[in-house]
Order: sequence, then C-alpha cells, then structure tokens
Amino acid sequence: MNIIILKNEIEVAEGGADIVSHQLATKPASVLGLAAGLTPVKMYRSLVERYQAGQLSFADAKTFMLDEYVGVDTNDPHSYSHFMQQKFFDLIDINPSKTHSLLCAEKADFYQLTRDYEQRIQRSGGIDLQILSVGVEGDVGFNEAGSSFASHTRVVKLGERALKRVPRAHRDLGLAATMGLRTIRDARHIVLMATGSHKAQAIKAALEGPMSVSCPASCLQFHNNVTVLLDEAAARDLEQKAIHQSRYQQRLQLLGAYGASANDEVATEVKAIYPAACALQ
Repeated sequence: MNIIILKNEIEVAEGGADIVSHQLATKPASVLGLAAGLTPVKMYRSLVERYQAGQLSFADAKTFMLDEYVGVDTNDPHSYSHFMQQKFFDLIDINPSKTHSLLCAEKADFYQLTRDYEQRIQRSGGIDLQILSVGVEGDVGFNEAGSSFASHTRVVKLGERALKRVPRAHRDLGLAATMGLRTIRDARHIVLMATGSHKAQAIKAALEGPMSVSCPASCLQFHNNVTVLLDEAAARDLEQKAIHQSRYQQRLQLLGAYGASANDEVATEVKAIYPAACALQ
C-alpha cells in the first residue's frame, strides 16, 4: 500500500483528482469504478473544474458505480445514481451510454442483474481505477462486517447501522446492491480516501490490523496497487504514521531529483508508485 497523509480534506480531494487525471491522460478509454458519498464528492467537484478548464476529458471513459439502494430509480433524489448524475455526470463530457449503475427494482431478478453487472465489467476489460471511501466500521460500499473477501457483486440485506443511512421511505425493504470485495480487488489500481477523526479507528483496523471479515476494508492489504489518501484526522491513530510520512517525502525528493527528464526510467518508476506525487509537492 502507498499511504499518503495530507493536511486536510481539500488536499485529499485534489490528490484523488490528480490520480484520476493521470489515469485519463495515460489511458483516455479508462474504466473507472466510482463511489458516491461525502468524501469523494469533493474530488468530483475538482474533476469537473478541470474538465471545464479544458484540462481533461471523459469522452472515451466508462464508469461503473460501486453500489445502490434496491427499489430506487434514476429520478429518486435519494439514489446514488441521481447523486452522481447531478454532482458529476451532467457536468462533464462523458457518454451517458458508458455510465453503468446498480439500479435494481424491488422485484427484479437480483441474481441475473448482479451477474450481468459483473459480465459488463469483464466485457469492458476490467476496472482500471477504483475509487473507494471507507465507513466507520471499515465497510466498503455495502460490504459490511462479515462479508466474504471472495464476494462478487450481489444484493445484500443491510445491517442496523447501514439502515440509518437509507432514506426512510426505503427502510422497510432494507436491501442494497454492491460490488463485492473480490470485484473491488480485481481493479488494477484502487484509491481509498478517508477524512475526519470519525474514520480514524476504521483506517487503523483496515491498514494496520489483521485481515479479517470484521473489517472488510482490510482485504485491500491483499492488493498490490492501492493508494490511500488520508487527512491528518483520519490518520490520527496509525502507529506507523511517521513512517508513512517519511516515505512520502522520500518519493517527492526522488521525483525532484529525477523528474526533469520525462523519459528517465527512475522518474517513470517513481511516478508509477505514486503518479500524483508531482502535483502534491
């Protein structure tokens, strides 16, 4: 894992936007896995500003949403699909036919719908870059404690804590569709974002605790290409916080020393470890 500790949530959002921008610059037809929510929305706002400034385009990209409530539709203001449409998709040049959601009617064939979603991801070549945030109990999407590390996209019954986030009109049903932990780990690069002291214990468990289904985000320790963007508050409880900060500074110094030549092999290697390092100096 490449753990980056930044000053505040604004720097975390900008860091995430740097990585997405780098991904699209190197592969315009990238497949992006996207999460809704308060943490990544600031990153989406930055990406919209960059698009409006002519710095990047989403015209060739595809997107797959991480999760969604069951029984909502695109016009429901509580749905994640509606959230992403208003906050992101309507404001950029992405082709609507290339945006995929987990919208699921109450009486749909859940097995077929989630199986089709997995197949669409595979037909697209797999997810190049997956954006994630983490819940206060280490949940990722609607993968709550007890979720199998081998799980694929599926419909789940929501636990008590998750139900509190569900719009009141949909609590009786209490179901959600989510990418599974295996689906998430199949992405080539994962960016996990967390801000605020209320996420500190979950981050500690996910990054430094044992890999356990009691903390679903800990499964990311299995992955060989994860960038974790934290603000100071979310990183508060990390025992190796000073080590992570030191490594980050060393990488910046390497880029400063070797980054002058775009073809320099060392600079390329460092950028591959953390492609947004230049922008965050």
